[in-house]
Amino acid sequence: MTVKFIVSREAWWYDANKSALGDAFTDVLNIIHDDWEFMVVEVDLGRYGDALQVKVFDDAWKAFDAIPEFFEGLADLGKGATVEDIIDLMVSLGFTDGTERETPARYRKD
Repeated sequence: MTVKFIVSREAWWYDANKSALGDAFTDVLNIIHDDWEFMVVEVDLGRYGDALQVKVFDDAWKAFDAIPEFFEGLADLGKGATVEDIIDLMVSLGFTDGTERETPARYRKD
């Protein structure tokens, strides 16, 4: 099974779409498979600091069965985990980094 992830803050399109993500999200990871997709977001809780949240819509609940090792890894990381910890976890599980960091030629203004 191929699972890829996208590190939104490193994607070429991030600055143009940052406002669509919402001010409360300081970082977003998309975890993608052919049959489902969900996000791990870093949420700014103001004076309480940042916290990670998994956002899974009901059509992606099958991800819990498909990649239980990911969710077990989250539990092992526990409170205080960072986005970088999640990226390291995904790499250790063999997920593919699908982040498009270079702007495609059709979108460049050179």
